Amino acid sequence: SIYYDSIVDHLVTATGATEAKILGVIYTPA
Repeated sequence: SIYYDSIVDHLVTATGATEAKILGVIYTPA
């Protein structure tokens, strides 16, 4: 799945979202 990063305004894959959550960034569905 693809998730939208509203903080830095770009698309990431589920893997990218997981990495970001480890860094404490919240992702929401596009």
